Amino acid sequence: MAQRRQLLVLVCLSATAVVFSTSAPVSAQQSGRTQASQVGEIVDAAVRTGRVDARVRNELTSALKSGNGVRALVVTTAPQLFDGQSLEAQREAAAPMKAEIAAAAGVRVENPLPSLNTTVVEISSLEGLASLASMPDATVVADELYQRADSSSEPYVGAPTVLGHGYDGAGTYIGIIDSGADYTHPDLGSCSFPGAPPPCRVALLPPDFSRSFSGGPLYDDGLLDDSIRHGTNVAAIASAMAPASKIIAADVFGPVGAFGSDIASAVQYMIDMKAAGYPIVAVNLSLGLNSSSACVDALGMGALRNAGIIPVAAAGNSAYVNGSLRIGIANPACVPATVSVGATYDAYYGSAGGSSCFDSNASTDRIACFSQTSSQLTMLAPGTFVSGGGVQMSGTSQAAPHVVGALATIASAVPQATPNQLIDGLKHSSSIVYDPRIGLSFPRLYVPDTLAWTQFLVGAAVGHESFDLAAGIDGYLGSRSTQAGYTGQTGEKEHGRRSGISSTWFSWTAPATGRVTFSTVGSTFDTAMSVYQGSAINALTEVGWNDDSASGGTAAIVGPLEVATGTKYRIAVSCGWAASSCGTVNLSWLLDTDTSRPTNDSHTTAVVLTGASGIVTGTNTFAQPQSGEVLQPGGSAARKSIWYRFDSLGASSVSISTAGSNFDTSLSIYKGPSPTLELVASHNDVGQVGAKFDGTSQVTVHTSRTPATYWVVVDSPSWTTGSVNLSWASTIEVAPQSAAVAVAPRAPISSGADPVGLGGRRPATQVNPPVVIVP
Repeated sequence: MAQRRQLLVLVCLSATAVVFSTSAPVSAQQSGRTQASQVGEIVDAAVRTGRVDARVRNELTSALKSGNGVRALVVTTAPQLFDGQSLEAQREAAAPMKAEIAAAAGVRVENPLPSLNTTVVEISSLEGLASLASMPDATVVADELYQRADSSSEPYVGAPTVLGHGYDGAGTYIGIIDSGADYTHPDLGSCSFPGAPPPCRVALLPPDFSRSFSGGPLYDDGLLDDSIRHGTNVAAIASAMAPASKIIAADVFGPVGAFGSDIASAVQYMIDMKAAGYPIVAVNLSLGLNSSSACVDALGMGALRNAGIIPVAAAGNSAYVNGSLRIGIANPACVPATVSVGATYDAYYGSAGGSSCFDSNASTDRIACFSQTSSQLTMLAPGTFVSGGGVQMSGTSQAAPHVVGALATIASAVPQATPNQLIDGLKHSSSIVYDPRIGLSFPRLYVPDTLAWTQFLVGAAVGHESFDLAAGIDGYLGSRSTQAGYTGQTGEKEHGRRSGISSTWFSWTAPATGRVTFSTVGSTFDTAMSVYQGSAINALTEVGWNDDSASGGTAAIVGPLEVATGTKYRIAVSCGWAASSCGTVNLSWLLDTDTSRPTNDSHTTAVVLTGASGIVTGTNTFAQPQSGEVLQPGGSAARKSIWYRFDSLGASSVSISTAGSNFDTSLSIYKGPSPTLELVASHNDVGQVGAKFDGTSQVTVHTSRTPATYWVVVDSPSWTTGSVNLSWASTIEVAPQSAAVAVAPRAPISSGADPVGLGGRRPATQVNPPVVIVP
């Protein structure tokens, strides 16, 4: 193929020469000049279309005068991204074009970089450059110099929460392509040599990949890191995020920067190490190049992704040039295969800035003015005044390793997650930061949210937060505290009517028949809870739920629930989608072996509602329907009904609600003397848009002008039991006919159902509640 293409170029050149030479014979010298002119036209045409970097042509023209060539990078079409593509397949895909490049006259391959879509070449003639320019899938770029993208920030991104959960990057490796790493520093484990036993965190420190400025042989300064200690700082930041992950540190920086060809060589090395069995999750590139040319994947970011390694790159620190905003991020951050990271402040610093820009309000979750930005930016992370490896630095260089460390941590927690799933997890954060410079918002790294979403994507079952590995609790009473989990498993549904399925699971088997109450009072966050029966996460029957108990505030209290000896119950405590709202769960339980029926199980012992408004609590646990009892809303037979009553002296508007009850209720209102009852109103499920639950029932009744007795029946359409909150509020519409009207005797309020204060809570507002007017 290479020979055919080269031959085609020569034929085209000859044909062109003939066309321009028809008027007279052409001498050999003239023919040579004509051919050279045509070669120049091919190269110039490729420069105009961006296929050849103008700097390569200019440097080659200058170098040829002294008999030298130039080094350049030939970049072929980036490979299609595949999660976990085999190294053999990747090399096979790149091999034909690399062979064609190697066969071109005037071109010598310096480094084939077999797994990358990039080849490092030396071009020794314009004909060689023209041959490369004639390859339709190739772009020739200059071997340019990349530069560094120049208190604890871990709590700011939630790392301690996940580390406290036992996820610390164990079993993973991180690649750092930078200026080396001082593995003897305590932040990297005070290693005596790379690969030393723990606490050493540096596994490999290969020979330098860097070249001197002249482009000569590889440059090795004999130091673990240069005087700036940039690589050590970057490695220490990543290591603090994932302390059990191992680091492979590649030195690509010489005295004045890092050549693209040397960075590409280090990328090839990382791919080779992955193939050799090192489980590298991500590679950090805290370096970049701002160029006027198009963003070309000359460093092999696509090859890294296809090898199952996530490239993470700094967005760049040159947002302002001569006082004007530069919209765009540096290479390789601009390459679509790369996770690009900008910098934020992680605390209040007052004011901060440098020679190019100044922030008068340098405070938490504000983007640092130096951080480059564009719609291509993936995310943000702390990048100001970050200490690590014995130095403190600021820049997007410091933001990127936070993300690399987070990826290692999440990969250790969810080893079955693919690179695409890990990246998707990074983008889901409850912390969204607005960039007023371009009017766009970006997710800011928050590791618990990343873990929650990644586990949801793969249906992970890890730790006690999963259904299958639920934390076991037992006995008649007790409590257990644990860190809230973040699992959202396949088939799992929302708990406690709370949007989102971040959950922690417990398992309890009833030691006796009775009434059990579960409570999250004492938890450090706003909880919701559901209690289930069933053996599979996608086949559960809910027997009770609650979100924000009237007596527990933001805690959830479920019960008393009717339980049977030997029956297993599953308890899920939810903190919604945003794991940032999670914390420590405190679950307590109490089993009461009293199996007696509620005192107001019958209409003859109904609890009397007195006063213009109020709220009473009770339970329908062990309630049973009476013979011939009235039907529920919708015509279903009574199941777990309990009774209340109120006496009206005249026309009034009475609103009654079961808001605050911890199970799905139905509500019926009857009028008349017992046992002859007339249905006045009934309702099941408010279903209010935006409400935390839809199991509330609520009715508004306009009572008759003459004194009458009304009966309130609370039931459960799904046979569930639990605590009942019944609230009412009435407004007199017409004065009673007589102050001396006789009223039916009132039954005493039963024990355990005493009226209590509303405590600032009101019945849930209902959308179009049923209203029945009684003449």
